[in-house]
Amino acid sequence: MRCADVRRMLMDGTVATSAARATELDAHLAGCADCRAFAARREAVRAGLRAHQFEHVPDAAFAARVTAALPGPTEVLGWAAMRLLPAALALALLVSWYGATRGPSVADVLLHPDDPQVLALFTLGGDS
Repeated sequence: MRCADVRRMLMDGTVATSAARATELDAHLAGCADCRAFAARREAVRAGLRAHQFEHVPDAAFAARVTAALPGPTEVLGWAAMRLLPAALALALLVSWYGATRGPSVADVLLHPDDPQVLALFTLGGDS
């Protein structure tokens, strides 16, 4: 077994997956001082981290402070409406102008063949 494989196994925690791998790891650690020192440093770090663990209890007013700092829905909606209002008005005017100036199409004539007004408008205005 190579040193890189041993260190990867130690860091990944895959040592306990099989008994054969564990005995192979133990044999490598017995013969390799560098890997043995790496395993000892790793275990010292893990022990130090476990010793400094504490249960973190969040502040009860934390959620209230965060919620109070967020903008309200009316502020966000008002901002969006003011930004989009000119574009919406321009689009509404464009659509209104297009609808008012175009005459009936061939589809209108075909859908309403008996309506004399549609036929007259189509004849006078041409196909749009």
